[in-house]
Parts: sequence; C-alpha cells; structure tokens
Amino acid sequence: MHNIARLFYGPHFQRRVLVAVWTLFTVLVLLKIHGSSVGLCAELWRPEKRYDGFVFGGVIDDYEKSRASPAPNRLRNLLATVAQPYRRDEFMIFTPAALCQFSHTPKFPLRNSNIGAGQNMLLIFSAPVWHPVSIVRPATWGYFFLGPERGLAWQWWFAPAAGFSVLMLVFNILLPQRPQLAALSAVWYCASAHVICWSNFPAYVVLFPALGFVALHRLLMDARPRAQFVCGLLLGLSLPGFFMVFHPPYQVSLGLFFAALFAGVATRDGLWQKFRALSLTQKTSLGLAVALTILFGALIWDACGAELKLMAQSEHFGNRVSSGGGISLPALFKGWFNYKTNEVAPAMLGNPSEAASFFHLFPAIVIALFASKRVRQSMDAVSWVLLAAIAALLFFMVVGVPEVVSKITLLSYVTSARADHALGLASIFLCVYLHGKCFANGVLSDRRTALIGGSFVAVLVAICGFTLQGIEPFSSTRFLLAAALLSGVLGFLLLAGRSRGFAAVLIACLLGTSFEFNPLCRGLDGIYDSHLAQSVERLDSKYAHPLWLCYGEREFGILVNVLGARSISGFHVHPQPALWNSIDPGGAHSEIWNRYGYVWLDLPEGEPEPKFSLKLADAWRVAIAPTHPAFRTRGAKLVLVPREKKSSAALNGLRILEESESENFAIFELSDAK
Repeated sequence: MHNIARLFYGPHFQRRVLVAVWTLFTVLVLLKIHGSSVGLCAELWRPEKRYDGFVFGGVIDDYEKSRASPAPNRLRNLLATVAQPYRRDEFMIFTPAALCQFSHTPKFPLRNSNIGAGQNMLLIFSAPVWHPVSIVRPATWGYFFLGPERGLAWQWWFAPAAGFSVLMLVFNILLPQRPQLAALSAVWYCASAHVICWSNFPAYVVLFPALGFVALHRLLMDARPRAQFVCGLLLGLSLPGFFMVFHPPYQVSLGLFFAALFAGVATRDGLWQKFRALSLTQKTSLGLAVALTILFGALIWDACGAELKLMAQSEHFGNRVSSGGGISLPALFKGWFNYKTNEVAPAMLGNPSEAASFFHLFPAIVIALFASKRVRQSMDAVSWVLLAAIAALLFFMVVGVPEVVSKITLLSYVTSARADHALGLASIFLCVYLHGKCFANGVLSDRRTALIGGSFVAVLVAICGFTLQGIEPFSSTRFLLAAALLSGVLGFLLLAGRSRGFAAVLIACLLGTSFEFNPLCRGLDGIYDSHLAQSVERLDSKYAHPLWLCYGEREFGILVNVLGARSISGFHVHPQPALWNSIDPGGAHSEIWNRYGYVWLDLPEGEPEPKFSLKLADAWRVAIAPTHPAFRTRGAKLVLVPREKKSSAALNGLRILEESESENFAIFELSDAK
C-alpha cells in the first residue's frame, strides 16, 4: 500500500502519468489499434462477408460457436465490437479522406483531383497533405512515416493523449502543487461522453488553445531564456494549428473561453505587470510567435484562400448565422443520462453523438456560493472568470443574444448545442479548481453546504429526467432515480472535499457511460480486399484512370476515391462551382449544391434535365443520366450502380462489364468508351 501511495502522491506523479499515457499511445499505434467505425464501410462495400477487424472479435466468434447463437448486445458492447453508425462523419469523411491521399498520384496532394473537380484536402483535419502547413497538423503526422493503418491509429489516439497532457498542464497553472487534481480534470474532460462520442475530435480542437495558454504563461513566468524561446515557438505554432482545425462552432467558443481564462490568471498572478517589463529574450520570443503566426497564416491563405472564400459564401455552413437560444433544461443536463442515450436518444436530443454531453456539476458550486460566505470570500479572479464564462455560455445557449452581438463576437458561427463543449470545459475547471482551493483537505468544507449542494443537483437532474419520462430511454424510473442519486453523490463529495471518493465515483461513472461507445479495431480489414474493390482497381487501370459515375447511396464514390479512382459523387468539403456550373449553367439550383455535404447521383426516371434535390442540410441528390455531356467532357467511361438498378432505362445502350449478386453491384461501360 505504501508503494501504491507513493505512485499517486510522490513528487514525480505528473511525470509518471505522462510517461504512462504516451507509452500506451505508442503501443496502440504500433499494434494498429484504433477506434474508428470504418467496419461499417466494409459491411457496406463488402456485404457478403462479416467485418472481422475487431480486436476482440475472436472472443465473440468463440462465444457464438460454443453456444450456437448470436452473442448478446451487452457482451458485444462490453468487448468493443460494435461500430457506431452515428459516427458517419468519422467513417465516411475523416478516415476515407486520409486514405484517399495514399492512393492519389502523387501521394498526399494539396488538391485531390479524384474527388469531383478537385478538393482541397487541407480543409479536412484528418487528411495528410505534403505541405509546410502540416507542421501544425499533428494528427496527420503518423500517416507520413507509419503508413495508413498505423497512421489511422496515430490520428485516433493522438487527440486524447495530447489533449490530456496539455489540459493537465493548464490546470497546473490554475492550481499549482495539485498534480492529482490536474490529472483528474484532464481525465474528466477526455473521458466525457461529448469527447468520446465525437471520436475524440473535441480533444484535438482543445489541444491548440490550451497549448497556447500554457506557452504564453510560461513565457512570461519562466526566467530561463531557452524556456522562453521554446514557449515562443509553441505559441507561434499553436495559433495557426488552432485555425487549421476549420470547425468554427468549437473554435470560437473555445477561443473566447481561453482568452477570458488567461485574463483571469494574468490578474491573479500579476502578469499584466510583466508585460510592461519584458526582457529582451521575452520580447524576442514573442516576436518569434508573431512571426510564425504571420508566416503560417500566409501559407494557409495561399493554400486554402480560394476554397475558404467559397465556404464563406456557401449555404451550409457559410451563410448560417446563429444567435443562440432554444436549449431546454433537460437538454442542458443531458450528460447525466448518457448511459442510456449513448445507445438510443430521443428525437429532441438528436442521435447519440448529438446527445452526448458532460457531467455538469457547476450548480453545486453556485449553491455553495449562496450558502457560504467563506466560499464567496475565497473567490479570486480565476474563479470569477470561470463562473462568468459559465453564466455567459448559459445565457447564449438558453436565451440567445442579438444578432449584432453574435456577429461582433463571432458567436454567429456557434450553435447553441455546440456551445456545450466550452460549457463542459468551463464547468470542469471551475469545479476542480474550487474543490482544490476551497474544499479539499478540510479547507472551507462544510457538510451542511455539501448536503444542500448535492441535494440541489440531484433534484435538478431528477426534474430533467422526469420531464422526459415516457420517451425512450427515459421510461425507466429506476434509471432516472439512479442518475439523480449519482449526481447528488458527486455534488456532495465535490463540496465536502472528499477528493479520493469524488475521483473514484466520477471515474467509475465516466467509464460506465462512454468506455464502450467506440469499437476497438485493428488495421483496415474489409476495404481493400472485396470483389468490388478489386474490380474497381482493375477496370480503372484498364480504362486509363477514367471518371467513374457512381449512383445510389451506398457511397460507391467514396470507395472509388479511396482506391485512387475519380468520382463525381462522394463528399465535397467545399463547393465546386466549376463542376456544377457545367451541369447547372444558370445556377438555378446553386442553393442546393453550394454547400458542404454528401453528393449522391440518382438514375433519372425520364426527365431530360438534371434534377437537384436537398435531402439533408449536408446531403443532396442529382438525378442525371450517365450520358450527360458534362460527364463525357470530363472523361466519364464507367458507371457503377447497385445491382437492383441495373435494369434502369437510364442505362439502356450501356454495356455491362461486371456484376456481383453477393456484393450487389453492377459496372457498365459508356457506349462510346474506347
């Protein structure tokens, strides 16, 4: 027991934690283990064979063979052998975008000419691009020297490993000499459902402003010239890295939050005075940061400026303006019900990813402030900034702000639901900060205040749950009472200063809620070894890299791109007017195709002109004949359709080259192909 205590409370605790995190990261990458739901792609493109890339898939197979019956869903979830259809943006956009870069000639292009009329790949955070800007895109580094399989594992695990490490450093600045609480705050964030159920992407976004926060603070506080230079370098890289994420709903809210947090820390630590008395090395280091920011900003604009202008003028997301508001009380505290909503979510919360949130405990802190004068007196600049940030985010999410205010603050790019990310981070920081500053080790801890705060949180969560009772998955009274009880226990332990108990219950709740959401897979089994993939590669070579016309919603176009062939359909991250103007010359349907989203081609039913229709905000259809002149001009020679569509009148006159009943596809040759 003494050795275990030293492990957690010894002088080198933080170092041990970081070594353990990055050792685990290295092992997972070397073993090609990742959490992508790419198995659903394999099932879509190779339906005749079950996906067998799960790490623990063999255990499921043995279970089913021994019992001659399918394994129960609970066992499949526990062994992480269930791919998530709700993570479509991950397995149909982010992961294929990276794989497309390997099959392109040459590899890792800035603009991938196989996707539509050409797509700028720097706009997708996961796509490796051989460009100087990739220095600030660390999620893609593994692809360059480890190949696609280990590169995918690198991308998957880098976000939580790096996000955890930097957030722990941030909290060390907020509350020095409390490394255990720093680690707890990082675990709380990285293991929350909102992070896990969005494929770790939030942790990748938060990495950059958090790194900039740490670098600027250390640059001002550390007297060593070498440390100041390194911090200037990191600060100069973190800002363009943050910009390159290209996800404004997270970027704006996090940017404003970390700016406010730094102001609070600067006020508490007297950093404003240090700005007035900078040494020569500090000025040089800040100059280096500014120079790097300008340099990379110029490189980014040169590489992406044209596409960024198109995106800014697009229907989705460019012309969208948010003023916030509309979040109900149950939606605000939905994180307490994620144990159930991670499997099935009510319509009002969207799908399980949309329903994923955090364990918000800030109401307990608010009650403690009202109930205890001593707690109010102990509040410092950092505490008040965190509380003010939570209040501002709540106001934006629940009430909303005037449009002019949202545009000035750039909150016009942030939807109410996405502001939950910054709210969760602010809530975690406030709770752990005041726990360590006021309540832990008996300092200002008060059983009466803790009971009141914990009871308030429990009642609040119970009200939220029972408001939705009768709607799945809120029909179970036992589950709703359990969620309320756990929230109350955590609120009590937080305010009572019971650090070990609070950490134990919190971590158990986090693991029980989201640990099994993403699958554990190894490699990229099932994408490249199907009959369809082999046919595409063979015919693409035979017809000298023609344009493929892929019809239907089985995302054949994305597979064709992954295999290094050209396709109109697929996913377009930015509008491609050069392509669509040739089909819609007058731009009559520009409000449909001028957007970020999936492109599906449909076989027409007699209409002579192309017919555009919007299916979702990020998906649209074009009913168009494969013989359309715009396709022939671009070198279309091969047509890929689901097998049940092979008798369509739109395919009359085309010669069938290949079909597969088991994989449900048919490939045709355009009649004038040579």
